[in-house]
Amino acid sequence: MALIETKCTNCGASINVDNGKEYGFCTYCGTKFIVEKTINNTYNNVTNVYNIQNANATPSGSFTKDGYYKFLIDKSTFERTALISLAKNPETPRNIFEADFIKPNAFFQEYWKIEQEITANWSASIGYYREETYVKYTAEIHPHQLGRPDVTKKQGVDSTTRRIPENQTRTVTDWSPLTGKLNIKTSVFLNISGKNINDISEISSLINSNLPLFESEENTIEGITIPSQRPLAERELNALKIKADEELSRQWKACKPGDTQKNFSATMKADSIKITRYFVPFYITNYSYNNALYSVSSNAVKLQMQQTFPKISESANYAKAQVKKALIPVYIFLALFCACILCGVIANAIGASEIFYNIFIYIGAISLIALTVFAIIYMFKYDKVKQKTQRNILNDKLSALNEVLLSRGLASYEEHTK
Repeated sequence: MALIETKCTNCGASINVDNGKEYGFCTYCGTKFIVEKTINNTYNNVTNVYNIQNANATPSGSFTKDGYYKFLIDKSTFERTALISLAKNPETPRNIFEADFIKPNAFFQEYWKIEQEITANWSASIGYYREETYVKYTAEIHPHQLGRPDVTKKQGVDSTTRRIPENQTRTVTDWSPLTGKLNIKTSVFLNISGKNINDISEISSLINSNLPLFESEENTIEGITIPSQRPLAERELNALKIKADEELSRQWKACKPGDTQKNFSATMKADSIKITRYFVPFYITNYSYNNALYSVSSNAVKLQMQQTFPKISESANYAKAQVKKALIPVYIFLALFCACILCGVIANAIGASEIFYNIFIYIGAISLIALTVFAIIYMFKYDKVKQKTQRNILNDKLSALNEVLLSRGLASYEEHTK
């Protein structure tokens, strides 16, 4: 026998039925029902199932005029700032400037702002709650059965009881089909160039700022060739569909009619897709360190450095090595303390002279005090050693930085730490 939780088709109460039987009775209202039909009625009416189909999105969309930003930062300023950022990064190694740096390269990064207008035709079953009165039967035990421990007052149908009707009130749902239409407007902002060298949110903020934007109808901007327009690819269409699904879900939840809903489905059709291409100027410089390639990049409108670099925490490693030396006295006094306590216990157990017992206790107490002092020193020394090491490494990197800057004809960097 397998019991399945379902709902009574008459009163809506939750009941457990045996799916191996053809018929059953509701234990609340006594209604006879077909088991298979009751189970299917419960599990086929799943609430708020979204069956969204994105259809007929225009493959190419319509392009507006391309917009681009001019190089507001020159190449030498970027190069100098990139080298300084590597020097001041606490995670770069002390000898970072032994790397082989390549001269910066200028290029335009392509971004698309895609705006779409969609018509979504939807259908759903809408439910409205209402109160209704129904008859509920209560079983009453025959007088001659009172006092029997195996008989209790219960609800339902039983051969040993008589059924007494009672009027009860319950909430039921009236379902009716409904269709409608939603007008959806969404936009997505995508990095089209495929070079993940920047935070796209920063570029989105840049484009939404009041900086001057220039239009271009040529295939070159400031001597740099830009790609020609192309149809929407699968990546862009997927991004549009996800955004449309999110907006459809939001609008549907905001305007849902009735008291409850189920079996929601919608078909979306893209009425228009407008594409604006933005070209943002960038600089990138690559460098090789220990046979691995790294880079520093930034847009040439506002300096926002993005780095890939070898992560070698020299200061932390050095601090750990120094602190390990400081731990040696801690280990010595800890061992001495434990030995004194053990010897004292042994001396007391074998009945040795009290003077020996007291000597061990005094030495143990002194060891405990020394252990506490060195433990406190250890707690403070790590951070101090690490900070001092970081300052020394930074000064070494800044000295090497100035040599590199001078060799490249760039202004030196004067900051030093104390």
